[in-house]
Amino acid sequence: MSLDDNAQTAMVYTESLPFSTEPSKVMAETLCEYCAAIDFEQLRLSSSKDVQELNEGNPIEPQLPFIQYQVQRDDRPHWSLGSQSRIESSAATCPFCREVCRVLEVAEVREKVPDVFENDPICDVYFTLAGFIEAPPGVTWSRYQSSEKLLRQVAKSFHKKVHHLLSLRAQMLNFSDPNVIPHPRISLRWTVPEKHEMRWFQRYPISQGVIELFECFQSMDPVSKESKGLFTGVERPALIDMELPRRWLRSCLENDGGPCVPKPSGRKIIVPIFRLIDTKSNALVEFKDQNLDKIQYVTLSYVWGTTQQVMLKRENLLQLQLPGSLHGTTPKTITDAMIFTSRMGYRYIWVDVFCIIQDDNKDKATQLQRMGDIYKNSVFTIVAAAGGHSDAGLYGVRTPRKAMQRKVQVKSASPTQAPLWLMSTVMPLTGYFDPYTHGLPWQTRGWTLQERALSRRVFTFTGEQLLWSCRQCQRWEETETETSLASITFRNMEDANVTLDGPLRFDQSRESSMRDVQAKFWKLVYDFSNRNLCFEGDAHDAFSAILREYTELTGEQFVWGMPVSEGHFGSALCWEPTSTIFPRRKELTTLPTTSLNTKVPFPSWSWLGWKGKIRPFVAQPG
Repeated sequence: MSLDDNAQTAMVYTESLPFSTEPSKVMAETLCEYCAAIDFEQLRLSSSKDVQELNEGNPIEPQLPFIQYQVQRDDRPHWSLGSQSRIESSAATCPFCREVCRVLEVAEVREKVPDVFENDPICDVYFTLAGFIEAPPGVTWSRYQSSEKLLRQVAKSFHKKVHHLLSLRAQMLNFSDPNVIPHPRISLRWTVPEKHEMRWFQRYPISQGVIELFECFQSMDPVSKESKGLFTGVERPALIDMELPRRWLRSCLENDGGPCVPKPSGRKIIVPIFRLIDTKSNALVEFKDQNLDKIQYVTLSYVWGTTQQVMLKRENLLQLQLPGSLHGTTPKTITDAMIFTSRMGYRYIWVDVFCIIQDDNKDKATQLQRMGDIYKNSVFTIVAAAGGHSDAGLYGVRTPRKAMQRKVQVKSASPTQAPLWLMSTVMPLTGYFDPYTHGLPWQTRGWTLQERALSRRVFTFTGEQLLWSCRQCQRWEETETETSLASITFRNMEDANVTLDGPLRFDQSRESSMRDVQAKFWKLVYDFSNRNLCFEGDAHDAFSAILREYTELTGEQFVWGMPVSEGHFGSALCWEPTSTIFPRRKELTTLPTTSLNTKVPFPSWSWLGWKGKIRPFVAQPG
């Protein structure tokens, strides 16, 4: 039996999804006076024709989204929908109120902010910034409209532009770079007595349509066949259409020599014993003195939990190398990862529990020393973000996703504008800076941080959709992002790109690049310090691959996670807690510098000796 045999019955589910793709040409229902006051026009997105004009250096008309926003965060436009009870009473006749009520019925929303809905809260609607649409590499959008003083012509390098984008996350609709277009969404804010935000809507295309973003909904409006809408919402099937992730990966691999290709280090990456799962034979295979550059394989990052049963031990090492020995024995997450790997056209996958001998300290030490190289040299990493244990599975591979995407028309067609539609997103966010993996079990585990930070390309499986991120772009199933005309950076996927070597790929001689690498390193320290470990004594091992990568990039050496070069050690000692911290010191650990046979406590002066959020002090050159 092949890996896909038991997935065939589930695949049929895709064909019977109850989606309605034919919207009404005119609004069958009228918005209530509250919803009618919302300026939905601000959600209109660019068309392929508009962006092509910019790429060719031609000015375009000063229309949304090609305008300069001057609204600061505190005075951004917002509209009140009234109390929850008013919205519920209006739902019978107002299509937008009805969809807001449906959002509030989602169990995940109420679980995240259960206290919000107890006292009939007031709901505000306002625009947030979902991301930025940028000119493609090698192209400059010099101006939008030559006759208007809409935008300053600013020449920024890629490095500076990224820095500038990050600084604007608190300035919702305020941007001045002509090469970047703000990409807004709508949020719902409930005042009771604190502010709680849920971003749940984006734009959706009808027929040949476009999508607008509503952070509970995406937008969709029809456009002509000659001008396709860009960055609009799309219907996400219950099971993954495998052609989509194959296309994402192919696009990255075809960019030979791009930022996703490891920088030559001048050394062969040889692993004395390298084990992989062979998805074709359903067995473990061993390679001796394997050069990682010479083999194509996939890696898995997941949460073990307490359900892990079968694992590689000295006693079953030979048995698990027999053809078919893994069939029916691997937990659901690993089985789904094997299926996905095979469907993507690859044969081998590295999974720690089967590729490291779990009761052999010498083998563990050898493999941990190569952990960074293993993840960095894989074709891509599969992140099982939603599962709290190894038997949770990868949603969308064999287990259908359940969230339904609702659609609502909010603007009728006019002589100059197409009608405007919104579609509900499948992933609600309750925090402005929250990444899409926020609150998921994988995001809280200590070991998974270095696995993500060192991976070049990542497919992230949440409970409702598949995400892609590499060092060039970001993709997800519910929004159309594939175009060569422009690229988009999503605010809530910024954390997905925290990799140490990114800036140095462009220019190692730039002092600002080196400082950026230092800042990213300490951001990883901050993230790691509040993560959970089953055994706190593993803290150094769970961060060691990041330390080795930083040493390779910069030459910096570390003792107990602290940089020891002149000027860095003293400032690193000035770290301070940002919340209550707890000692890890009572747990013993091993370090290469103390030999594998010696167990010692963590020193109190190192951040590794404590659990809880810490803020490092990074000295800036004067």
